[in-house]
Amino acid sequence: MPAQKKALKKPKPKTNSILSKGGISPKGGMSPKAGISPKAGISPKAGISPNISTIPQDILLKILDSAFNFSNKLDNDLIFAFIKLMSNVSKTNKDFRNSVSSIAPSWNNITIINLQNLKITNKILDVLKMTNEKNITTIVLRNILFDNDETCNNFLEFLSKNTKTKNLIFDNVKVETEKFLIKLKTFKNLQWLEISRCNLTQYDFDNFIKILLYSKNLKYLTLTNNIIWEGFHNYLFTKNNNNKNLINNIFYIIYVLKENNSWSMIIKDNNETLINNFEINIVNNDIEGKYGVNINLRNDFAKYIKFLE
Repeated sequence: MPAQKKALKKPKPKTNSILSKGGISPKGGMSPKAGISPKAGISPKAGISPNISTIPQDILLKILDSAFNFSNKLDNDLIFAFIKLMSNVSKTNKDFRNSVSSIAPSWNNITIINLQNLKITNKILDVLKMTNEKNITTIVLRNILFDNDETCNNFLEFLSKNTKTKNLIFDNVKVETEKFLIKLKTFKNLQWLEISRCNLTQYDFDNFIKILLYSKNLKYLTLTNNIIWEGFHNYLFTKNNNNKNLINNIFYIIYVLKENNSWSMIIKDNNETLINNFEINIVNNDIEGKYGVNINLRNDFAKYIKFLE
């Protein structure tokens, strides 16, 4: 009886273990289960595989390109995702470290920096510095701390380079207000400015007025929940159109006016020539040394906030 031939099994095609686990599709894109989204950056909940340094170099670069080809916003989650990615890459992989610079152009897409409830460290500052200050249009800072004074000073230097910024929200940021205002005088493209939960002293008065003078494009000014020197009220937030302020040895007339149910601030030179005119939302600012006295010149700006969408 002839020996029966054994049925030959077709060998299974070899697949990259990473591809088979849903990390990367065979075409080089990301599977839906991957921890990286081309639009949203890296999902911080998904994390990064501890074996990322074993991924072939060409695939690794595709991950980087896809992960950081984000749209336009840099926020807390994206910063921490990038730091986590870098911390999981082998320190001995020189080729990979060098390749990181190849994704730098992706950071040019950033136009919005939106940081909230964050303690800034040198690592975080290094990520921020990867952005291109010429392209930043919006900076939102809410509830910001710093791990030390040096980081705080370095952050102010970083901030001072973003002079093209049009929208700036500065809410409860633990820096010396005077240092911040000095930097802000160079931001001549501002259209929207919010300063909240700061201490605006007599020493800050001249710097603050100069910001209003130099920001010729300013449309909206918000001051909320600050402690302010009484001179701000006496010389800025009053309806007296004879109110004169001497700045750089030049007299300016600055006062507030309500027209069509909207509060505006008017700035003129001594010849009554209009210098600036913008809407204001000045609410719940306590006057330094005076209990129970606050200023309320309320406008509703919420409907105009489009730059964070």
